[in-house]
Amino acid sequence: MVTKLQLSKKIPIDYLKVIGGAFVLSIIAVILSSYINSLAFNVQPMIGDNAYQYGYSAFSYMDYLFTGRLAAIRSAYLTYPRPIWSIIPLIINPNLLVALNGHIIVGGIFLFSFLSTMGICIFKRTQLVSYAIVCMTAVMSVSNFFHFRLGMGGNYTDLQTAWLIGAALFSLINSEEGTRGHWLVFFGVFSALAQQSRFVSIGVTVIVCGPILAYYLLKRWKYERTAKSVLLPLAQVLVPIVLISGYSLTTHMSNYIYANFLGPLVTSGLIHLYKPVSASMATYLLVYDYHLGKIGFMILLSFCAVYFLLYWRERNNNEGLMVSLWAAVAFLLPHIFVLRGAEEWIYKVYIQPHT
Repeated sequence: MVTKLQLSKKIPIDYLKVIGGAFVLSIIAVILSSYINSLAFNVQPMIGDNAYQYGYSAFSYMDYLFTGRLAAIRSAYLTYPRPIWSIIPLIINPNLLVALNGHIIVGGIFLFSFLSTMGICIFKRTQLVSYAIVCMTAVMSVSNFFHFRLGMGGNYTDLQTAWLIGAALFSLINSEEGTRGHWLVFFGVFSALAQQSRFVSIGVTVIVCGPILAYYLLKRWKYERTAKSVLLPLAQVLVPIVLISGYSLTTHMSNYIYANFLGPLVTSGLIHLYKPVSASMATYLLVYDYHLGKIGFMILLSFCAVYFLLYWRERNNNEGLMVSLWAAVAFLLPHIFVLRGAEEWIYKVYIQPHT
């Protein structure tokens, strides 16, 4: 029998409290979103991408009926652009694929992953379980969180994919500068799952998390000067990504690279790329709401800029803060580098998950 003391040596009891809080909040979010989605569906049925995703779920369910569970999982993994949304229901209960709110349960798993990693990160910095739980609860108060189309109830996968990217980011930060191997493995797993949820999210993950990982690896090399200090953590990140997303990346990456980045450069040239990019950034900053609101967004950006300037001279003693500030403002970069198409109008269509 495992005693409480023995359990605390393997998993700190405070971590379990944080994870338990994340689980309860995720259950509450699933219940409320399901209720709201059921009411909204009676007024405004599936449209656009919403119906598109429901369609793929229906195809997976038909595969399950005619070929069996394992064959349906294999088919989804090899052919669907967002296979994780079919694979998880097939593992848990295939009937979720044809349930009106089945996707909300899958999204609840992603939300739980995000809240858990975020809560543990906050606890490690504050040593207060209550503060971590309050911050996790605050996530659910974000505008449109429970919106039936833009929020958790919508079957668009953008918001839910953003939670996986967030879980990957917090896992990387929790690795304590790349010295905790299990957190690096979690980072690789969540990055791969985000890609399986929304292919182009791999670009967002690389842009936001890549510099942080590179910084951690360079710092380990600086102090240890051994190949193992760099290759081992790199393997702990890459192995889960290759195992989970290797096939999808090798099959579809070339098309996405051309469509989202190389295409505009080839057809328009680097100089001509400036105009649509600058126009799209101006549109984002001045027109689109994106849940934070224009005023709230500018306040957030100003807040980060002020803190960046205040702590710049002490950056060597506040490296954790510098990493946090990068994570806070780096989400802007995918709007420049992760774009779709070569014409100006298409630059208004962002493929970064909206949060």
